[in-house]
Amino acid sequence: GGGGGGGSNGACAYYDSNLNRVLCDHRTSASSCSGKWMGSGTNCSGLKCSSGTDPFSCTVSGGGSGGTCTATYQGPTGDAQVYTQCASVWNYRCQQKNNNAADQNCLVYDSLEATVECPYCP
Repeated sequence: GGGGGGGSNGACAYYDSNLNRVLCDHRTSASSCSGKWMGSGTNCSGLKCSSGTDPFSCTVSGGGSGGTCTATYQGPTGDAQVYTQCASVWNYRCQQKNNNAADQNCLVYDSLEATVECPYCP
């Protein structure tokens, strides 16, 4: 055996249809998370969800103020306008470390009334 090193585990919030509620597990990467990936180094113990059945309503404390950062863009990509806006939030918050600009872009994102949340917005 022997586990491969590299990368820390992170919290994954997902919906369990049998229990009809959101659960949280620790996963090794975003690709192994079927719900909302909270970012590497995050912990399920700080999980808070505004909806008990929607994993995308969940956040974890200790992930930094206003959205967790990921090394690559992990937000919605379906709609061009939604993608562009959320990607700019990611760029400001995670690449340029400019939270003020990121928060401004989050307000614009909210105004789009997208059906998916931008994970980089608080």
